[in-house]
Formats: sequence, structure tokens, C-alpha cells
Amino acid sequence: MSNAVRVQQVVGEAATTAGGTLDSQFLARAASRLALVSVVFAGGVAALILTSLFIYGPLGWEAPHHLSHFLLSQTGLFALSLAMAFVAWRGVLSPSTTLRAGLVYQVAGALVISICAFQGDMLLQPVMVKLSWLAVWILLFPLFVPAPPSRALLTSLACATTAPLVFFTWCLSEGQALPTLPIVVETFLPYYVCAALAVAPAWLVYDLGVSASAARETARRLGSYRLVELLGKGGMGEVWRAEHALLKRPAAIKLVSPPKDLEERSDASRREALESFELEAQVTACLSSPHTVSLYDYGVTGDGTFYYAMELLDGFDLEALVERFGPVSPARAIYLLRQVCESLGEAHRAGLVHRDIKPANLMACRVGDRVDFVKVLDFGLVRRVATSSLSAKESEVLEPDGSHIVGTPAFMAPELMRKPQDVDGRADVYALGCVAYWLLTGRLVFEQPTMFAMLADHLHVAPAPPSSKTEMTIPAELEELIMDCLEKDPDRRPQTMNEFVGRLDRLPALNNWTDERAQLWWSARVGAAGTEPSRVDDSSPAFAPEPRVLAGAITRTLHRARSS
Repeated sequence: MSNAVRVQQVVGEAATTAGGTLDSQFLARAASRLALVSVVFAGGVAALILTSLFIYGPLGWEAPHHLSHFLLSQTGLFALSLAMAFVAWRGVLSPSTTLRAGLVYQVAGALVISICAFQGDMLLQPVMVKLSWLAVWILLFPLFVPAPPSRALLTSLACATTAPLVFFTWCLSEGQALPTLPIVVETFLPYYVCAALAVAPAWLVYDLGVSASAARETARRLGSYRLVELLGKGGMGEVWRAEHALLKRPAAIKLVSPPKDLEERSDASRREALESFELEAQVTACLSSPHTVSLYDYGVTGDGTFYYAMELLDGFDLEALVERFGPVSPARAIYLLRQVCESLGEAHRAGLVHRDIKPANLMACRVGDRVDFVKVLDFGLVRRVATSSLSAKESEVLEPDGSHIVGTPAFMAPELMRKPQDVDGRADVYALGCVAYWLLTGRLVFEQPTMFAMLADHLHVAPAPPSSKTEMTIPAELEELIMDCLEKDPDRRPQTMNEFVGRLDRLPALNNWTDERAQLWWSARVGAAGTEPSRVDDSSPAFAPEPRVLAGAITRTLHRARSS
């Protein structure tokens, strides 16, 4: 038995998983159907009212003596239907509460129908048997408003009872003698029969809803985790917000698409791919650096999709950071790079090479009371189990001869193209140099219209210094370090992450991005919820005008609140 946690796909367990209840998605759709039915019924009632008004007056027909109370009751039903439609459509109440209100609406509608049909002199006949629209209402309503069979039965019986209740109340108020018992039974018994029959469609709809809810619940479960919300998707797969079933701990679940040729491989080859995935997941889980994303669990779904559960991060990746707020100061770049080096240094000592270091795989996060806390993502998994489309921003590309190269073209070390099987940690050093280039300039080292042209530049073209692509002043020592990282020959680069950090430490004038400055930056740009990011220069040593930035953010928030 594999160490990986397998996805439970036994349909017989679905009802137990769902607890025999309806999920929020089914309830929301049922509430939408209730709104539609209410609107349709309101339209039908309006048509009856208009028909009654135009038939008897303009056409010269003699109006029945009960026309006034008919119009009054129908107007009440019209208003009630519109109110129910408004509540259901606008989501004034939760879906489950809306559906309970729908049952009240069913009884109220039945009462109005009974008022129209079961009071008046026309009922006092030797044979009073008649079937009104009440029977249709009782039988059809459970098809649109799901409820447990017992609740549906009680509601249908209440609807049926409105007929004798209205009739007997009218007889007592008017002093009319009651019909004989056989006539009463023959008149009102059919509605109770309809109420009993209504349990069948009610049970059918509710059972289908429970089954669909249970199936969705099972489909959303991966091991001990329940998928809650899709956070994003790309060429490699999808990322979901998830929750542990017992601990209620939030997590991020990444579904990694299987290799396209997995189905065509031999059993031994498929088993090797799975074992490789499991081994790398286990090794990654053993990495203890706080700057490496924590791996909680992993497994394989029935269709061969790899998945793993990791800590749910609060922040944004470095690609989004630069795109949203602009290039960072040299001091902040060093602050971020040092944390990446700590994660990669531990991994390299454990024999792991990331091979896909890029801004999108590095996240600046809130962790406890700290901000600008870097987490390195996708460690040790992407290189062997992921596929993607041919894009400069995805994680695997194809050479013209069809062979695979793992990495991202814009951040790929030359040796990953020459001898991908022989790479070591210096490939990550090269990629980290590309990341530093991006942080300081907001530009790629090589910008080409095609992927293969970009790869060719990484192989053969000397990069331009980052200072040539930005107006910001980049200290010569820092630029020299970045250019050394971008050497084509791995032997001419910093050989380890410790050497990389050592050279950063020799730049004391630039090691002045502190936790306090990071807190100020986050408070000014991210702390005010719902505000747009403010582009304020973070390169100034003073970095003083934060109260003004915060005041501007608060002003924009208040302005939006007044205008909404």
C-alpha cells in the first residue's frame, strides 16, 4: 500500500460524508428556482386579475357577486409572490432560510387559493364536489422547493387543510348550515390525497439533492482535506483553498496535472513516476527552513492527478509584487533574497535542486506578526511530475527535437538546456540572479518575442547590467553579484547559497531594510482593505511619509464607502 493518501471515491460513502444534507450549491440553486416560480406565479395571478377586470366590465358580462373578494385575495397573492421572489432573488436570507420561507409561502398561497374557491353561495349545493387549483399547487410545489419528506408532508397537509378551514369559517360567519358529512368528505378528501401523493415528488427531489450534494462533497475531498474555493489555475493544474476535515486547519491544495503520456507508459514506468513523486514529497516535507512552504499531505487521484496540501499563505508572489507596486529598492531586494537563500541552502545540502526558481514561485507573506516573510514554493515536485503549455511563464518547455527541459525560459540556467541531468544548486543560483534582476528593474534579463529566442539568449548572449534597464541607482557591488550569478559557466558563479549570502553581507550600507520598514510598507499599501496600492518610493532611507500614505488610503476607503 502506498504511503500516499488516496482519494476516497466510493459512492457508498458519499451520503455519510455529506451527512444526508443538501450542500450550499444545491440550496442556492433551489432558492433561484423558488424565485423563478414565484415570478411565474405572480405573472399568472396578474393575468387572472386583468382578465377578470376586462371580461365583466367592457364586455357587458354580469359580474359574479364574489368578484370583489376574488380580486382582493388575488391581489394579496400577487403581492406575496413578488415579495417571495424578491427575497429569494436578492439573497436577503440564507438559501436554507429562504427555502423554509418558501414553505410558508406555499401554505399562504394555498390559503389564498382556498379563499377564492371555498367561500360563497355557489358552494352550498346538494353535491359540493369540485377540484380547484389547490390540488395543482399542492402537487407541483415540492418539485421546486426541496424539503425533507416529513416536512414536505406536513406542509402539504397544512395546504390541504386551508380548504375546509376557509369553508367552515365562512359558514360560521355567515350563519350557513353545514353540508352533510358525505358531501364534506367527498369535497375535501381529494386534497388530503394530493397532500399524501406530494410526498413522492418531494422525496424524489430531496433525495436527488442529497445524492448530488454528497457526490460534490466526495469530489471535493482529497484525503483528509475538503476543497473550499478555487484560488487559481494554470498550465500545471489548479490551486484550491481547502480545510482539514477534523482540525479545521486551512490549507492550499495544488492539483498537478499528470504527464500527458502517463496513460501510454508501462505499469513499471507509471509506478516509477508515482514513487518519484512520493519520494520528493517526503523529502520536501522534511525541509525545516521556515522559508520553505510547509507540506502537509500528498496523494494521487483516480485519474492520475498528483496533489499535495501545503500551508495557506497570506501575501503575493514576487512577480505580482513588482507588477503591482513597481521595482523594489536594493535594500529590500537583499532582504528578500537572503530569505530565499536560506531555503535553497538547506535544500541543496539535502541534495535537492529546485530548477524552477522564479518570482511566481517566491511569495512575500504575512506570517504571524511578520511581513515580507518569503516562502519558496513548488520544491522538488515540478521538475519530474508537471507539464504545461508552451509559455515563457510556465514550468516546462520543449526543445525543437521534442525533448523536455524543466524550468521557466525567462529564468533558466544554460546548463538546464545543455545537460539537464547533470545540474546542481548553481542552476538555482543563476535563476536567483534573474529574480534579483526582476526585483530591481521590473524587466527580464532577456526579453524576446519567442520562447526559443529567449532560450538562445540564455545560452549565448551576455546580459546587459540591470542598471541599464532602470532609473534607480543600483550599487556597483550588488550589480556585480547579480552579473556573477548570470555567468554562463556555472564554475564562475557563486558556488553555494552561503557564498551568495556572504557577498550580500559585505554590503552593510544596503542591509537597512528592517522589519519595521516592512511593517510600514505593508500598512501603507496592503493594510487598508479595499484600497488601491499607492506607489511611494521605498528606496529613501528616511521612508518617512507613511502617515500621509495611510491618510490617503483611509480617505479613498471613506470615499468609496460613501459612493457605494
